[in-house]
Amino acid sequence: MKKVLLVLLIFLALPVLGDEALELRGYYKSFLYFYDYKDGTADTFESDKNILNQNVFRLKLFSDPADWLSMEAAYSLSPTVSRYQNNGLELTTPSVDSYRLVDLNENLITSGGFELNNNIDRLTFNFELPIADIIIGRQAISFGSARFFNPTDVFSPYSFQELNKEEKFGIDAIRVKIPIGDMGEIDLGYVFGKHADWKKSAAFARVRFPIMNYDISVIAMEYRTHLMAGLNISGSIGGAGVWVEGSYTFAGLLEDGKDMDFDQSFARLSAGFDYYFPHDIYFFFEYHYSQPGTLKSEKYIANSTIQTAAYTDSGVYLMGEHYLAPGLSWQVHPLLGLTLSVLFNCADPSAMISAALEWSVVEDVSINAGANISLGKNIDSSGLFPKVNSEFGFYPNIYYIDLKMYF
Repeated sequence: MKKVLLVLLIFLALPVLGDEALELRGYYKSFLYFYDYKDGTADTFESDKNILNQNVFRLKLFSDPADWLSMEAAYSLSPTVSRYQNNGLELTTPSVDSYRLVDLNENLITSGGFELNNNIDRLTFNFELPIADIIIGRQAISFGSARFFNPTDVFSPYSFQELNKEEKFGIDAIRVKIPIGDMGEIDLGYVFGKHADWKKSAAFARVRFPIMNYDISVIAMEYRTHLMAGLNISGSIGGAGVWVEGSYTFAGLLEDGKDMDFDQSFARLSAGFDYYFPHDIYFFFEYHYSQPGTLKSEKYIANSTIQTAAYTDSGVYLMGEHYLAPGLSWQVHPLLGLTLSVLFNCADPSAMISAALEWSVVEDVSINAGANISLGKNIDSSGLFPKVNSEFGFYPNIYYIDLKMYF
């Protein structure tokens, strides 16, 4: 803790010592959620308590004390007011990624239905050298070009229902980017787990290069004793953007005396296209394959419990295998935008429909309103143990409104 605060103080002092201006930016966001639970799930999810208000205050500091050095820091406070006591709605609450050496105590206050969380989410030093860029500290790292699900991105992937996707959770890493020609790059990195424990850390090597009109990325990654090999291809065909992103994870390959009960190695694949139509209409479509899942809905819970390499270590959360995900956005008016997307489980069948309307009230202030509507067979709670009949069938419908203010 003391080391983190010391580094932050040094960061704040450097611009002053270097007679450089410190740029301050940030935002305030407030999300109000209303949950409509399905019949048969009330006892489990306390359907009489269905309102949650999540707020995020985020400050971002930027400095360029030298031509070869730039720095960034970000700190957020997240007060949440809820009528829930114990609930399973983690998808809507902020969380701190586990790939961190040391960290603040995330929760500052818990009192009844009120929580106050905080997070040092960025603390980055970027050294721009003649032969390479070196980024040290807490930073956002993303891989892949798929729109819904990125098989090569395991550090802090978003869930489908996550609304606040603007800032990816920061992780502690050392990253080196070496340019190759005009468009190519070698990307090397080491990501620190808690207390630098090797079994909780990760390392990656990625090579990006162009072939004709396509951008190709090949990646190898070690994380939590698993070894992942991935490939990403993106480009355009006939005016449409296209992408294919896939990975194969050799579960526990680097574990001494591999002690898994069975081989949990798995493959994931996302492939899709997008197209811009006249009148500011954007359409995209993606297929996703997730081998760790199962085609039998009654095995969803048990399967996700035993497939720890995927569901615990790799950010996988979908229960099935085959998914279709079309989406559409339309700028109805310069101040009004509409988005609509569907995540469809092909085997259940079940679906999650997301719709949102964004209104730009004034510059840097917007209001969004939307809903996540779940379709599918509901859970059967008539027996001794509840029986899951579809992945999205027992999800609550979520209606929300949010306010965003930037400065």
